[in-house]
Amino acid sequence: MKNDSWEKAEILSKILGALALPLLLWWLSTSYSNHQKAIEDKRIAAESSANRLTTLLKSLSSDNVRERQIAVKTAEYFAKKDLLPADLIPVLLELSINDPNKSVSSDAINSLAAVGQANKSLQPEIQQALAGLPDRVYIHIREESQREDARKISQLLVENGFSVPGIERLSVGPTNTEVRYFFPDKQANAAKKIAEIVSKQTGIAVSPILLKGFENKTNPKQYELWIVPGE
Repeated sequence: MKNDSWEKAEILSKILGALALPLLLWWLSTSYSNHQKAIEDKRIAAESSANRLTTLLKSLSSDNVRERQIAVKTAEYFAKKDLLPADLIPVLLELSINDPNKSVSSDAINSLAAVGQANKSLQPEIQQALAGLPDRVYIHIREESQREDARKISQLLVENGFSVPGIERLSVGPTNTEVRYFFPDKQANAAKKIAEIVSKQTGIAVSPILLKGFENKTNPKQYELWIVPGE
């Protein structure tokens, strides 16, 4: 009876041994495959991030306004999915301060805000950077003969802590020189200060004008100075 038990135990052990080896080999093979897949996934993700960085850097630094606009919008899309390379954050910050096109600058700020919303670890840094941005004044003139006076106004604004990314000549505009702002609670005081600076330089009355309905198309750091010729 005892011998029968030993024989059964021996048979069972052989069966288990025969089953265990293939299972072990399968487990090792699966683990190795999963490990290799994880390595490959990381490689692909790193490669994709590098490609995004290279492509966006090229477009964000383009002389073509339309290309910069598309690149900033693309950056915002990746930022919302937390896929934006961190190396692009300083580039977007630079665009938000100094890009001569107000749409590009405003979109760059929106992209930075999207980074902070998607990546909570970067949110304090992004919020601090956005809060530290200087108020930007985009100057618009009607005639080329106004450019020299506009440059003097620009210098005076810079000396008073404002950023002036550029002076743009447009064929249309208001009938009176004015400072346009878009957020009544956040911009009224600064708009009044800009108007006072310009009035002191030019000797003409400059009115702060609130334009409603543009909150989703601009940001609280953006102002527009429209200078009418001949005043």
